[in-house]
Amino acid sequence: MMTPPPRNQSNAVGWTWREDARGITPGVDDTVRGETSAQRRIWLLETLHAVSHMIAAVDDIDENLQMLAEEIRARFRFSAVGIGVVTSERLYFRGLATNHSPTSDWVPIGTGICGRVLRSGMGELITDVANDPDYFKGSENASRAVVIPIMIDGVAWGVLNVEADAETELDAEIYDVLYTLTTSLRLSVSRSRQREAEHRRLRQLD
Repeated sequence: MMTPPPRNQSNAVGWTWREDARGITPGVDDTVRGETSAQRRIWLLETLHAVSHMIAAVDDIDENLQMLAEEIRARFRFSAVGIGVVTSERLYFRGLATNHSPTSDWVPIGTGICGRVLRSGMGELITDVANDPDYFKGSENASRAVVIPIMIDGVAWGVLNVEADAETELDAEIYDVLYTLTTSLRLSVSRSRQREAEHRRLRQLD
């Protein structure tokens, strides 16, 4: 099992582990849904493969962010999954799947945990959202969260924001899977931009 890094330090893939208010670093459970540790790793790899394949299969990922958010939430049983896209003044959640009706699909750019992550460029695994001063309530009974910035050519394109209740797995291994999914998403957005640029170039030649 992967051991989480010390508080407020980053690991190789670039994220911050935030301990809860008691200063206790929670361990990684050896079972999920009654599975052994080895079976859990297989499940995580299969989930990563399936969702990455779905991302790669769509021509325009920007138009399919809602489908992607719903897929991630269903597979991991998270309370909420949001895929936010940066605009001039807002972080607009073009993909938003929650266990309740959201009050809004956007937040002012730079606010909340998402804003903090966009400023730092570092993803965060937060084990006690109730004691995080930047947390905005996004789902019922949320106790933990993962927020990962999605950077394209060094510029913030958006974020993946995931929340889970106390009964749902959200640990360092799942963080790594989500981080890899954001890499797949970033590459898909880049490919879409390249195709659009090529289409514009060809239209100008006509």
